[in-house]
Amino acid sequence: CRFVNNTSVNEGSSIYYDDGNGPGAVFTNCTVFDTTATGAAIVYTHDNSGSAPQFRNTIFFTSPLQSLTGTWSNINSIIFQYCITNKTSLGTHASTINNLLSSDPLFVNAAGGDFTLQSGSTAINAGNTTLFSVGQTPDLSTITTDLAGKDRIVNSIVDMGAYEYGIGVTSVKQDVLCYNAATGAITTTIVGGTPPYTYSWNTTPAQVTKDISGLQ
Repeated sequence: CRFVNNTSVNEGSSIYYDDGNGPGAVFTNCTVFDTTATGAAIVYTHDNSGSAPQFRNTIFFTSPLQSLTGTWSNINSIIFQYCITNKTSLGTHASTINNLLSSDPLFVNAAGGDFTLQSGSTAINAGNTTLFSVGQTPDLSTITTDLAGKDRIVNSIVDMGAYEYGIGVTSVKQDVLCYNAATGAITTTIVGGTPPYTYSWNTTPAQVTKDISGLQ
């Protein structure tokens, strides 16, 4: 999931958790970026007497002036497990396990809406892969792809955030219109990694652009 550029005039620019008296909401492998709450925090709980909400394998990258957690008459803390944030603290209302503080996740181009990870991001291979095992609560074992449709777990360890590091390639082909006509083409879309990309096609003559044409 993604929470990007959300704004609240009161509390909870990303999550407002109100009067929870049952099982707590669970958010896994989310990316939260530049959300703003005028009145209070990014994640806010109100009268939560049930199980605490949980954030797991999640990236929080927001304004340093914005509080991450807030609460009113809250009994249970907000649980953060294997999360990364640019903040120095997850707040006084947080229960924390294996989190990375004061860290830049190194998005490829956040200003342009690309929240995939650059090489060297501390979010790479830093998540809790066990959360995707059979029998966990909730059971996420059937989730095999990230938000961009790439493999959710690469090299046996899940990343933090909505996008797994690595390059995903999708292509659309145009068939040759008639025998021996050089009218075939392939158009590609690249997701992830760190641009600029290098291309090399097994064609004669060799083509080195993202999209190729003149195929027979």
